[in-house]
Amino acid sequence: PGATNRAQIARGLGAQRGDHRILPGLADHMGLIFEEMAREHARGLAASHELEADRIDAWWSSDGAHEIAIVGVTGRDRVALVGTAKWSARPLGHSVLQNLDRHAIALPGYRQGLPRIVYGRGGCSSGVQNEPAVRCFSASDMYG
Repeated sequence: PGATNRAQIARGLGAQRGDHRILPGLADHMGLIFEEMAREHARGLAASHELEADRIDAWWSSDGAHEIAIVGVTGRDRVALVGTAKWSARPLGHSVLQNLDRHAIALPGYRQGLPRIVYGRGGCSSGVQNEPAVRCFSASDMYG
């Protein structure tokens, strides 16, 4: 595949190759990278005591039905916060919080009312930003 791509690029078909082969999978690829970037940012906030967590990781249920991109724990694995990260240029709305809550219910040790952090490339809508116990970050907040 690499040689084919290089040959087409050399023939002046690079933009077309990118539009048809690269761009369709870019959002999926960047979503995973953005989740890791968000976890690293959250770890920095925890290290500076802006978030209450001794450890920040991702969590998946054993059946694979539930995933939470950011879980902060303190002490002996007490869940302290949950969060999500979405590679979306649009500000994230309430549906993202609702989805996070649906998955968080399956997390052992989850308690309603825990702090939630939301990372969106384009940030969050004002409605999400004004939710109690929610902190929102955009890509520029993370590295701006």
